[in-house]
Amino acid sequence: MIKLNKMIASDYDKYIKIAIPDYAEDKIKSGAWKKEEALKLSEKTFLERLPERQETENEFLFCISLENETIGYVWFHFNDKESTTAFIYDFLILKEYQNQGYGSKAMSCIEEVAHEAGAKKLGLHVFAHNKRAVHVYEKSGFEFTDFSMAKDL
Repeated sequence: MIKLNKMIASDYDKYIKIAIPDYAEDKIKSGAWKKEEALKLSEKTFLERLPERQETENEFLFCISLENETIGYVWFHFNDKESTTAFIYDFLILKEYQNQGYGSKAMSCIEEVAHEAGAKKLGLHVFAHNKRAVHVYEKSGFEFTDFSMAKDL
């Protein structure tokens, strides 16, 4: 059974070691960042958005667990205490657990926890190159709300 467990400091340390390079790689693939600067920019982004690590106000960080085994992580955010829209900043299923239906099951848990935290709507960003994530999100009922496009010159 999939469930979400609130991240503690040791979980955060494991998460950040995966999340920072993962985000950097996505930014490189999207063409937003150069390879030489990506890791540093990713670290900076996480430090700015999570100054108090897993205890940062309005930020919700969880381990995604399957029978007491961590199989992924999720981080969602509320802009402020009055907001009813939660925004998923990061949703990560570890590689060895991908393509087994856990992403969709975890998304159901995320929806439930976000709703309990006061969300009436859930938003997220997905990189266009991440077809697997797009599939999971569409399967979970997410719809595209806008598109950004770019062209190399």
